[in-house]
Amino acid sequence: MRRYLSGAAIIALLAVSNGCDEDITVEPPPPPPQISTVRSWSKTFDKDGKQDGLQNNDVFAFLEVSDGTLWIGNQLGIAIYPNTSTTKRSRALDQNNGLPNPKVRDLVEHAGNIYVATWGGGIGVYNIAGDTTTTLSTSNSGLINDLVGDLELFGDDIYCATNNGISIYNTVAGTFTQFPALLSPIVSAIAVVVRGTPSDTERWYTPKTEFGLQPDEFDDFGITVKRSALPLPIYYTMNNSGLPEPSVNAIHYDAASDRFWLAFPTMGLAEVDVDGSTWKYYTTEDGLPSNIVYSITEVGGRLWVGTQNGIAGRRSNGSFQGYNRSGGIRSDRVRRVQAASNGQLWLGFIEAGASLVNPATAEGL
Repeated sequence: MRRYLSGAAIIALLAVSNGCDEDITVEPPPPPPQISTVRSWSKTFDKDGKQDGLQNNDVFAFLEVSDGTLWIGNQLGIAIYPNTSTTKRSRALDQNNGLPNPKVRDLVEHAGNIYVATWGGGIGVYNIAGDTTTTLSTSNSGLINDLVGDLELFGDDIYCATNNGISIYNTVAGTFTQFPALLSPIVSAIAVVVRGTPSDTERWYTPKTEFGLQPDEFDDFGITVKRSALPLPIYYTMNNSGLPEPSVNAIHYDAASDRFWLAFPTMGLAEVDVDGSTWKYYTTEDGLPSNIVYSITEVGGRLWVGTQNGIAGRRSNGSFQGYNRSGGIRSDRVRRVQAASNGQLWLGFIEAGASLVNPATAEGL
């Protein structure tokens, strides 16, 4: 007589034969390091359908103005908030009320005026006391090009990075001068710093070029540096230095270490020791969330960067700790990181608005 095992018996037999009496539970991976978002801003509407947030979620710049207001520059103008705690916009500055172009790229404040770099309309100058806006452009003031991507304030001068070189605006005289002999005409970012005594100034102009350069073109594009002690500019190219690619997204000077930091479109970061002529590189192998790095800032002595896959803070051992959407920030693509006056960090996202995060809450640093 044939005998058959029941289904329950077969399962029990298999369990014993496979050692299932042992605990084989797989522990889930630990959650990613977290950082706290204090508040966020985006393009929103009230219950009546009236827009009360950002004009556009593509954010480029922040400015905490001396009158207490917060200005957030985006692709369709500037959203102005009464303070850094308010998430609903109080008013806008755009082409409807004086801004020469809605595509805002940078903001600086000096002597009662706010200077607005626009991509196509030159520079808008907003006078705080008079609540009026005027324009500095190629047609009326001597600005070298109306595509302005970066502004750097140094004393009474505003250095303007454009698509066709550098214009330096003296706010006292109200006139522009041009900086000649740039290696690359399209300037992405500027750093004007004091190294040593106040007279030891150094001006870095970083390039923006198209990809696909041939090796014989590597000396035609690069960084232009003007040192006050030298009569002629210094050029850093891919052939004569450690510059790894011909475009630079951002530059930051760390006075404590006397190092320049460069952010690249595809190659991560470089730390440049000018006096030692050494270039040190950081990539995803060193903890960066992405090798596409858009911006650099410093808060509390710690370097922070914005990348295509979140933000990262630099540890004391030199490596980086990253944070993205799963780690508490609003979106992954962070175009702008900027130090806030209260020791926190402004984050400007690509097509996702803006946030304020608290670096003191960052895990893993």
